Amino acid sequence: MNVPRGVTLFELLATLSLLTILSIVSVSWMTTVLRSQSISTSQASWHRASVAVLDLIGQDILVVDRLDTRERSNTPRITVEDNILRIRTRSYEAVGTHLYSLDHGLSELHRQYQGQQRQATQIALIGEAQAFVCELMLPSVERAMPILTVSLVANDGREIHRTYVLDREDVQ
Repeated sequence: MNVPRGVTLFELLATLSLLTILSIVSVSWMTTVLRSQSISTSQASWHRASVAVLDLIGQDILVVDRLDTRERSNTPRITVEDNILRIRTRSYEAVGTHLYSLDHGLSELHRQYQGQQRQATQIALIGEAQAFVCELMLPSVERAMPILTVSLVANDGREIHRTYVLDREDVQ
C-alpha cells in the first residue's frame, strides 16, 4: 500500500532559507539601484540648474547698460572682485546692478539686484555649490576682446564652465 508522503521538516527549512536568501539579495539589489538612480537624478538636476544660472548671467551680460554714457563714463559695466560678479543692466524701470556671489555657509549661489527704483532683492539660484569662480581677462596682445570665464563647482566636485566674450566698453 502506498502511503502519501508529505514534506519533511528539513525540506521546509531548506526552502525557507533559499527564499530568505533570495529576498535579501533582491532587496539589496533594489536598494543599490534606487540609490544610484537618486544620485544620478540629483546630478542631472544640479547640472540643469547650473546651466540655467550661466544662461541667466549671459542674459544679464546681453542687457548691459550702454545708455547714458556721460554719467557713467569711468565706471566699468562688468566687474569681478573677490569672486563677486557685478553686472550693471538696464530694465524698463531704470539702471540697476546684479550681483552674483556664493554664500559659503549655505553653499548657495545668490543673485542680488540693486536698483534705483526698487529695494534690493536677493534670491538663491542654486544650492550644493562649493565654489563660484569668476575670472575677467582684459584685452591684451593675444586677445582683442575682454573675456569673462565663470565656473560653478558642486559639493561633490562636478564643475561647469562658461566663457563670455565682452565688449571693450563693458570693462573699460
